[in-house]
Amino acid sequence: MRDREHSPDRTAGSRVCLGAAARPRIVRSHEPTQEHLGCASVRRAAVVERRERVAVDSATVTETYTSGTWIVRPGHEDAFVQEWTAFVTWASSMPGSGTFRLVRDMDHPRRYMSFAPWQSFEAQHAWKELPEFPERIGRVRSHCEDFRPSTHELVTEVA
Repeated sequence: MRDREHSPDRTAGSRVCLGAAARPRIVRSHEPTQEHLGCASVRRAAVVERRERVAVDSATVTETYTSGTWIVRPGHEDAFVQEWTAFVTWASSMPGSGTFRLVRDMDHPRRYMSFAPWQSFEAQHAWKELPEFPERIGRVRSHCEDFRPSTHELVTEVA
């Protein structure tokens, strides 16, 4: 994503600064102007604010995710999607679950990836320990050649 205050210029050692009037102006790195310094201070303030927000967020909640890679049997794609949808409709009613997503690999159309955020690893574990979990996920897996589940935690995020 392109920085809104600064854009790289084709000349080495210079940047285009968009000041308050939003007029592009080339500023050589050895010639700092008041307008350039203003852009830098806005950018530094945004970075500091973002770091503070991330520090507060990570101190209170670790973002966790469940994910799965599914290789669907030829001709079972529609049935797989239907069973997966029923499975995650049930899963989305669990405490701590987020929005479940299923995406398909455009280069390998029988390969799907699912993922969903959870409030905690404990919430994920409680869901997987429910007595009906094996039977419900088994209905989805019956349409697959292979399934590889995984659990993740957020490492970094770029907005």
